[in-house]
Amino acid sequence: MEQLDLLWEYQELEKLMDRYRQERDGLSIRNELRKLQRYLMQQQNKLVKLDEEANKKSNTLNKIYHEYDTILNSLRIDQEKIENGSIKNIKQAEQLEKNAQNLKDKLSKKEEQLTELIEELEEFSKVLKDIGINVSKGKREYTKVKAQYDEQAGDIQKKYNEAKAKRDALKKKIDKELLSKYKELKANYDEPIALVTEQYCCSGCNMQIASLALQNLKEGTHIIECENCGRILYLKRDKVQAS
Repeated sequence: MEQLDLLWEYQELEKLMDRYRQERDGLSIRNELRKLQRYLMQQQNKLVKLDEEANKKSNTLNKIYHEYDTILNSLRIDQEKIENGSIKNIKQAEQLEKNAQNLKDKLSKKEEQLTELIEELEEFSKVLKDIGINVSKGKREYTKVKAQYDEQAGDIQKKYNEAKAKRDALKKKIDKELLSKYKELKANYDEPIALVTEQYCCSGCNMQIASLALQNLKEGTHIIECENCGRILYLKRDKVQAS
């Protein structure tokens, strides 16, 4: 039956397309490319987090600088009071000395904080620089591997497109109801059409085909489905002629 011949060829082309897809997806260089993609994404995420943390520390540093300047200014004001004779008695002098010591203690703590933050920011800068270098190297490697992958995958894609074009052309020639039945079976079977074996069994489930069904297949007058699995049975023309 011409329609079954067309549908069988349609299925063969779909199987060929599946093989090309698997071949493309199974390229070893594809795995290498995906690893590089993940690596670059991880490095990019690190850069974002480190940059955010560096900004926070930078803001904290600016705040401490401001507090440091405020303390220094307070010390200068107290020093001016001493120099211009604003201190009238011992009690004021003692209070001024006490304030000065308190301010110096605060100043010392701010200096420690500043030193610590500056060191941390310098370390952040080194880490960011190293990551930047790694990202640059990774991008160059990615570009190189991507070009190789595109070349290999491109050859396979070309074959896939050719098979797809043939399949789509066949689709226009196949009866819509028959094609709908094929697609319905496709939901359950990779190969909705089962070839009749040398022993006249369904190649899908190995069930022996009944004599009447086999005769109808040979005559090519009906679409015959396997009584066991429901696949569409297909008997090649050379077997029909031989029998």
